[in-house]
Amino acid sequence: MEKGHYSVLRVSHLSQIDNFSIEQQKESIEAYATLHSIEITEHLAECGSGTTGERKQIQTLYRLIEEDRVEGILCYKLDRIFRNMKLSIDFISICVEKGIKIHSVAESISTDTPAGMFMVNCLLSVNQYARSEERRVGKECRSRW
Repeated sequence: MEKGHYSVLRVSHLSQIDNFSIEQQKESIEAYATLHSIEITEHLAECGSGTTGERKQIQTLYRLIEEDRVEGILCYKLDRIFRNMKLSIDFISICVEKGIKIHSVAESISTDTPAGMFMVNCLLSVNQYARSEERRVGKECRSRW
């Protein structure tokens, strides 16, 4: 079976549909793919937390990777795949090991160069910090009311 490129589209909550929706992510990814002559095999879209790997579409992607059917993965931002640093590192390590290139459209990076991997590592740290801060602020706000 031929390898393909898959996009990962995710929102955490249905309330985010009006912010940067699945459709808007898809449009940005498709524009990037056209610009870089990448044919997208399938869009894997879901609504769910990026802090867990127990999501239907991410499990589908893991299965496709295991079956050696993935050449590349496109996402709007890295945190659309995972918002958990360990899960992100584990996932990216598997992809790098198998020669699968990850393209982050909004962040303009990919995992196929040393500079790209450096930026991925920096962004994973920033994403983890942002998630921790969001949780802290949310907890603080809830305790005030």
